[in-house]
Amino acid sequence: MNQTLDILKALADGNRLRILAALLQAEELCACQLIDMLGISGATTSRHLALLGAAGLIEGRKQGRWSYFRRGPLLREASPLADWLRARLTESAELAADRASLTAILCCRPEEISSRQRQVRCCG
Repeated sequence: MNQTLDILKALADGNRLRILAALLQAEELCACQLIDMLGISGATTSRHLALLGAAGLIEGRKQGRWSYFRRGPLLREASPLADWLRARLTESAELAADRASLTAILCCRPEEISSRQRQVRCCG
């Protein structure tokens, strides 16, 4: 029952649903790409990612200084939960905007995105 509660808690936030929708669209995303798409702080994004990971909805890996995230075992292609989320998450105008934003973000290397984020934080 605890895993079910963790999953439901993880799904009960708009930004976490936005992260899942992005990961349903892209195979894997860097944390900086998610921060850029969400438009929220890195610390807040990190908390969202930790909750999604604890629920088994996403998995992360480190590659040098970069953290990458992908769908977890509960959201693999043949998953009923993934199918349900895909069906529900296509209806939102906010998620349509995220998909467009993500397309532009994926054209940039993580280094460029991270550098831009540091400049905004220091000089913005």
